[in-house]
Amino acid sequence: MSLTINNSSTGTSSVTSCDDFLWNGVVYTTSGSYDETFTNASGCDSVHTLALIIQYSDLEDNYISICFNEEYSIGNSTYSQTGVYYDTIISVSGCDHIIVTHLTVIEEIQVTVVQNGQILNTQIIGGVGPYIYRWNTFETTSSITPSSDGQYWVIVTDDEGCNSDTAYYYVGINPLDINEFNFSDLVVYPNPARDFVNISFDVSIKSSFELSLVNVLGETLIKEKIINQQGDYKYTFKTSNFNKGIYFVEILTEKGKITKRVIVQ
Repeated sequence: MSLTINNSSTGTSSVTSCDDFLWNGVVYTTSGSYDETFTNASGCDSVHTLALIIQYSDLEDNYISICFNEEYSIGNSTYSQTGVYYDTIISVSGCDHIIVTHLTVIEEIQVTVVQNGQILNTQIIGGVGPYIYRWNTFETTSSITPSSDGQYWVIVTDDEGCNSDTAYYYVGINPLDINEFNFSDLVVYPNPARDFVNISFDVSIKSSFELSLVNVLGETLIKEKIINQQGDYKYTFKTSNFNKGIYFVEILTEKGKITKRVIVQ
């Protein structure tokens, strides 16, 4: 008689998996050491040990605010509108790292400067208050009283760090004082204008002066020099080729300068 002894066998496997692992019909969701008995090629028991490490995917919530016209990037995605966005990236463990971005786009800040007498006031739409003001005069209030005619600008920053700026050409002269220049009945029309601007006035004493049209940057676009004018005077500026915006009609005399604001549409 011939006797053959077949031996049982053992084996070990090490596995790292994300979230769960399916082994021999069983789903494992926690790390650990698991044994399972099989039949080897000799018909004997084969005990196999699974050394299992489970790495878990994770979820991260981010609350982000950006300024108008800015973008926010995460992974391979870029967003520029308010909303909730889901992005999946692979973590160092090789498992999914899900990022939920709650994105808020701050409403655009619109800054306007309005002149009220000798005072320049800011008017703000949008953004998140309170606001910080920075004038080119180094003042930090919402309104200022300029000391002289000229261009003034202000940068407004909201509570989220978003900002906007605007400029304004300030004219402090009181229109009631034009008689001191020997001028009267000063009229600028139409205002707002589209194709042309008329300016008319009466000069009571023979005078010489310069008549100019100036933009908000202080650039002279049109200039006329008038010598020894007396009586009714009228001049027409052609504005059809100008950009829409605010312009200034300036009358420069020996006694000073008279300025009138006109809007070109």
